[in-house]
Amino acid sequence: MILAERLLVRENPDHPSSFSMWVGSKPRHSRAPLWRCVACTVALFFVLGEGFAQTATADSSCRQATLKVKRGQELLAQGDGAEAIRELNSAQSLCPEKEDIALALPRAYLATQQFAQAEETTRRFLARVPASEAGQLLLADCYFAQRRFPEAATTLQKLLAQNRANVDALRQLGIVAFTVGDQRNAEQIFREVLSRRPEDAEVLDYLGGVYYFKGDYKKAIETFEKILVFRPSSYEAYDRVASCYQAMQDTETAIQFFKKAGTLSPGKAPPDDGPFTHLAQTLIMAGRKAEAVPSAREAVRINPNTSLNQFLLGNALFHAGELTEAVEHLRKAAELDPNDPQPHFVLGNIFKKLSKTAEAQREFAKFQELTRKAGAKNPSDSPPKAAARD
Repeated sequence: MILAERLLVRENPDHPSSFSMWVGSKPRHSRAPLWRCVACTVALFFVLGEGFAQTATADSSCRQATLKVKRGQELLAQGDGAEAIRELNSAQSLCPEKEDIALALPRAYLATQQFAQAEETTRRFLARVPASEAGQLLLADCYFAQRRFPEAATTLQKLLAQNRANVDALRQLGIVAFTVGDQRNAEQIFREVLSRRPEDAEVLDYLGGVYYFKGDYKKAIETFEKILVFRPSSYEAYDRVASCYQAMQDTETAIQFFKKAGTLSPGKAPPDDGPFTHLAQTLIMAGRKAEAVPSAREAVRINPNTSLNQFLLGNALFHAGELTEAVEHLRKAAELDPNDPQPHFVLGNIFKKLSKTAEAQREFAKFQELTRKAGAKNPSDSPPKAAARD
């Protein structure tokens, strides 16, 4: 019985209830006074009107929240994490009951590496909606980001026990297994995922990685090349295939695939120095050090803040005869990684070539000191860097 009807019955016991009207029982009075009908109508209008107003307000708040989520995601993409989180906090306050709005905030915390806040806000959401699969998956992501792999695995296993059809949870469990080195389980899980999503490029990439670490390079190549069937511009897949050929000591084929990866990667946003770094490494290790200058230079242009890139360029420039510039990049490499002996070894060779004996001796002494600390016998014992030699 609606609220207005109950109010009327309480005031007038003779008024027929809605139940008696539907079952056909005869009311004590066949007609209610006009004023009571009017009162009933007014009361009903008031109650329904109030409900409609509340619904309209809630809908308006959620619409505002949706706009704020969109704005927050835009800010996040622009790198303004603090402002994005403020927008998403506001969105969650406006419409906390909608899952996609409520989880946007912890996802932003996760993206900005504020892992404790991401976990806390996800837990708060799950306390209200414990059955949310998206929330449970996000909690597992929080654990994974904090390298709490057993907790991530347990969360995902519980979710899959409730719903084995959740492919996102299954693939994440495979990634956890891969990360902790459980390649056997990772392979089984990735195969199951691919039986449902055969064009999942990330899972194919991980499965290829499983075969790579097992030493089954041919199977790894076959798996990475499957990505190229539906993503022919995937420079990452070319880069992976090149690494497999390099491991098989097929240097020429590896170089060709690294070069192909390099021609495709400029469209990546943000740019990726990986293919250029890998090509420079491969050329240097093959003894073609001066040939490595263009790729090493491009790697430094994209990412100047890694010791490896600076070292590779300095090493290549040394063998190309560009000694002054080589010194600049090797000193930068030593600055970025003070514990790496290899830049000092190459610097010693450069100063020796320039007949700067005191400086050469100082660099060689530094090389020997750091080598003893690192437990390495010579520069080639510390891959993937390849040191220059006389």
